[in-house]
Amino acid sequence: MTSNWSATEAAAAIARGEVSSRELAAALKRIEEVNPSVNALAELRSQDVLSEADEADAALATGATVGPLHGVPITVKEALNVAGMHTTWGNPDWADHVSDWDATVVTRLRDAGAVLVGKSNVAFMLADFAQTTNPLYGTTRNPHDLDRAPSGSSGGAAAALAAGMTYLDFGSDLAGSIRIPAANYGIYGLKPSSGIVPLSGSQPPGAPTPPNEMS
Repeated sequence: MTSNWSATEAAAAIARGEVSSRELAAALKRIEEVNPSVNALAELRSQDVLSEADEADAALATGATVGPLHGVPITVKEALNVAGMHTTWGNPDWADHVSDWDATVVTRLRDAGAVLVGKSNVAFMLADFAQTTNPLYGTTRNPHDLDRAPSGSSGGAAAALAAGMTYLDFGSDLAGSIRIPAANYGIYGLKPSSGIVPLSGSQPPGAPTPPNEMS
């Protein structure tokens, strides 16, 4: 099933013409079915996803040079800035904060051709690696057993991927926030070496922008 493909498998299938980006955007249907109970995704771009998928398919049809994630529906952690979407870190103090710019990693994902579906839920202020819950978006549950937690703080990211709601999620990890949830589900989670991934656009609203390096 396409929902079981990795991001690279999905990208390769699109590039070979075996499936369209619009067909893979059927992940939205999966989200409608599963997210109400799992609560892995905090905010969606439902109105834009299909049009961007169509644009990706049209670009491929013209023979244009495309990126390594061309047409692949993905999600990113709520703590990352995405223009036009909320960045709150699960904190009610920032419930109305809507970013007007993309985090550097979001820009790079878009440049690689990814289609951004939405944002995954986080632990409050990213400060819990045992569970993913906050006062704004509620509690994310383990899709394999709704009575269990997915751990955190990228628990929404891991739960969305494990439940087939996305092909890739970009999270963050200081003390295991990617690695622990990934281990819970038997999925792949990577924390890059320090200094490789820019942190611009990955900070609480109103805080100074950190240097473009891992600290």
